[in-house]
Amino acid sequence: MKVALLLALIGTTSLALAEEPKLDRLLVSGKGWSFGVKEPTGWTGDTEARALAHQANVFFFPAAGPGTSAAPSIRVRIADKTDEEVEKDLEADMAGYKKAKPRVEFREFDTRHPDYRTACKIFYQRRKFSEYVCYVTPGEQFHYIFSVALTPKAAEATDEEVAAFRDVLTTLVAIPTR
Repeated sequence: MKVALLLALIGTTSLALAEEPKLDRLLVSGKGWSFGVKEPTGWTGDTEARALAHQANVFFFPAAGPGTSAAPSIRVRIADKTDEEVEKDLEADMAGYKKAKPRVEFREFDTRHPDYRTACKIFYQRRKFSEYVCYVTPGEQFHYIFSVALTPKAAEATDEEVAAFRDVLTTLVAIPTR
């Protein structure tokens, strides 16, 4: 009886270990900050060489091919914040971008993080380029904001590219650090 009970316990323990849930987010951290974000279906997230080359903390690219300049990309970057008004941060960047590229125009981009204050715009020049940009503040307890940007493969993003961008944006989770 004791042997049967012991075998049953070992079998139950092995089964429980085998069914341990898989992490569903990339966990990214640096000095004084940490966050999680999901990889969109069909995309790969890089937190090392490609991220560094694109001045990002995470660089996403389609899994079907390498992240070349001709491929779409999504970048997530941590930036220091002065307040919770990400709309003002976005407006300041738009003004700076307009000064550097006078022909750039801006369009509304209606997307939001489900829990964090968000400001988004599309920076574009007809038939030349577009950049989908969102600033997200995870709240007063964090000293940073997220800058999330999509550079599509063509001048306009495809529905699939926008869906991947929204997946990244809406799955961002700031993690408190000590």
